Amino acid sequence: MSWNSICTHLLYEEEFPKIRLGSKWLFNKKDVQLYMQKYYDEVKNNGGDILKYKKKG
Repeated sequence: MSWNSICTHLLYEEEFPKIRLGSKWLFNKKDVQLYMQKYYDEVKNNGGDILKYKKKG
């Protein structure tokens, strides 16, 4: 994904695994992989269009 897509769709979600260090964001590869698999499955099961997908909750 592009950085713009990450910011728009993921970065500011509470559940997305990230840590902020000053002006930088740090990501644990395994945590992000698990999150992305869950996110992918949710989008796929709700029409498959990330631009139209609205996270429940």
